[in-house]
Amino acid sequence: SGKITEKFYRPSIVLSENGEISKASARSISGFNIIEAIKETGLILEGGGHPMAAGFSIETTKISEFRLKINKLAEKTLTEEVLERKLKIDLEINFTEIDTELVEVLKKFEPVGQGNYSPIFASKNVKIIESKTVGSDGKHLKLKLEQDGIKFDAIWFGATTKFDINSIVDAAYAVEENVWNSKTSIQLKIKDIHPKGN
Repeated sequence: SGKITEKFYRPSIVLSENGEISKASARSISGFNIIEAIKETGLILEGGGHPMAAGFSIETTKISEFRLKINKLAEKTLTEEVLERKLKIDLEINFTEIDTELVEVLKKFEPVGQGNYSPIFASKNVKIIESKTVGSDGKHLKLKLEQDGIKFDAIWFGATTKFDINSIVDAAYAVEENVWNSKTSIQLKIKDIHPKGN
């Protein structure tokens, strides 16, 4: 359910039907307390978690009733504002601050994933000096970015925007180590890019 929530930015519950008792895993987004909503249905046998993630068991015969109740509860809370994907920036930095020392510090946060996301940085007035689509479906962007004469390769998975060379942008990204052909380099994993003036 974590992958579903990450992809669609919607609370999700995945149920595994197994005889009389079914088990479920749930993930949420900021602004919707998933464990509170699950308990409010009054239909689960047992469960626990926190506002962003939960697990529970339920009688298989009550799944349809549960689906109706949880969706009704969600309709009250999931306004357009709550459903708008928000990107949390941990720190604004300049490219001069990105080095192997920073990468080593970031490795201490691993493993990263649902509930323990990679720190997100932002840099302003970044120049796009290379841009090309990659991947079998051309849905990803490979970029080279420059700020104050310092350049980094960057990848933006599922990019929906194309950019002109020499565009000046603000970029949000995670910093990661990239190993290719036995060479190690620093790569920026883009989360969002805003052209200046937008």
